[in-house]
Amino acid sequence: MDARETAGGQSRTVSGAAGSLLHSLSQLGATLVDYGKSQLSQLGNGVEEEIQHTARTLLLSCLIVLLSTIALLMTAFTVVVAFWDTPYRLLAAILATVTLFVLAAVAGLIMRRHLQRPPTALRSVVRSALLFSAWRRLIR
Repeated sequence: MDARETAGGQSRTVSGAAGSLLHSLSQLGATLVDYGKSQLSQLGNGVEEEIQHTARTLLLSCLIVLLSTIALLMTAFTVVVAFWDTPYRLLAAILATVTLFVLAAVAGLIMRRHLQRPPTALRSVVRSALLFSAWRRLIR
């Protein structure tokens, strides 16, 4: 009877080990799915950050163009006013022109600092993909 009990005990141990292995594999699968979800979430955050960065860059570019255009118009206006008799008109036009130039310069400095931001991982991947596609076109 000892041989039967041992054989029966071994079969119970094997079925218990198989069940434990199946449970471990299901936990591994669940962990891999969670890891994939977190990676996709990080990718989505990176894309969102790049979209916000591009929108800010576009907005600052428009601001620089607008202020520079107004500053040039004020410069022309200053030249016209320079030939008038009253010096106060000239002073006011010069101050307005200088103010707009200073605002355009500040916006330009903000833009330069914004563009010198260290690249994110997503931007590095995009640059690598562009270089790779250019390299492939070059060897064809």
